[in-house]
Amino acid sequence: MLMLSALLALSLLAGAPAPAHAAAPAAAPEVREPSPAQMRKEADESSAEMKGAIKKVLGLIEKARAQRDIVLLNCLNEKLSQMKALVRVADQANLNLQEFLAKDQVEGAVHERRKIALAEEKVKGLLGEAETCLGENGGGGGKTTVSVSKPDYPGDPTHIDTPSGGDGLETPPSASPYN
Repeated sequence: MLMLSALLALSLLAGAPAPAHAAAPAAAPEVREPSPAQMRKEADESSAEMKGAIKKVLGLIEKARAQRDIVLLNCLNEKLSQMKALVRVADQANLNLQEFLAKDQVEGAVHERRKIALAEEKVKGLLGEAETCLGENGGGGGKTTVSVSKPDYPGDPTHIDTPSGGDGLETPPSASPYN
């Protein structure tokens, strides 16, 4: 084995052709970019799909409002605001894609196409999260009771201290004027 690798290295240095039994490097598969018309079509479909996801979340928000479920409504509003921001980014990327294609700058168009695809994936994820938001009715558990006891601390700043001794000293004023 060592002899074979040494022979191969010498033949490469000498400019001789490599032996027939040496493995040739595998050719990388050719990556073809879609045509400009296909890029436009994909961008428009992605935009329509993201706007459809926003409509679904708005429908969920309407149901949560009707049920007066504040926890669910807060969760859905948070997801909706994130989705709106992503749709704005995708719309701007779509506009930039159209400009790059008009100028025949394919590299810039491919970059904008990737932005749109990333925004679409994130919107899909947010839609899934919005559909699993839990409202007040979604929490598990039974009746909960909380009891709080106040410990007795000497020198509590919320109450005026009473002097304990008759040594003639005055107690300083408490920390708060409110009792």
